[in-house]
Amino acid sequence: MAKIAFNMSEYFPSIKRLSSEIREKTETLMLNVISESKYESIEFAHQYEPARNFINYPLIDHINEVVNLVLLFKGLCSKECTDTLIAGALLHDIDKYCRYGSKSSGEIVENLKIPHAIHGAKILKEYNIPTAIVHMVESHSRSFSLVPPETEEAILLRHADELAVELKYRRAGIDIWNVGCGDGILSCMPQRSK
Repeated sequence: MAKIAFNMSEYFPSIKRLSSEIREKTETLMLNVISESKYESIEFAHQYEPARNFINYPLIDHINEVVNLVLLFKGLCSKECTDTLIAGALLHDIDKYCRYGSKSSGEIVENLKIPHAIHGAKILKEYNIPTAIVHMVESHSRSFSLVPPETEEAILLRHADELAVELKYRRAGIDIWNVGCGDGILSCMPQRSK
């Protein structure tokens, strides 16, 4: 499959807000991972590939929503953390571009024995991304992290990610906690009325 070509700032406008050093590292990592993905186009990656048939939620949209939320919450940090928050939010789901396959199949192309957040952190370490951002990525998922968030930025990212996902799925009438892969079978139940 040919490499995906795309304009980074067109799809992820917040990257322009990063300082030059962290922008260069973040952009290089994203360009390399996304361009080498098995997707036909950057737009085809889904926020959670096993839920593709139940909700239209492009990964690009999710990432940008999370960036917007962490920026909204950044005043809660006790120190200046804009670069760290933006980079962490941009990179928090980077492994999803290499975990799954094409738009139509959603095939799993990466060994899923490595939890999602740990896989993402491993990729960041390969690109010498700062430790604070690696920690944000490795601790951002309540379901797929092996470590809890220990910094203000990591806590904000976890909550921003969960908030973006839960609101999107609820608006579609889907209980996010009932979406998953068990024995290779997707269980996606509409929300029960209360």
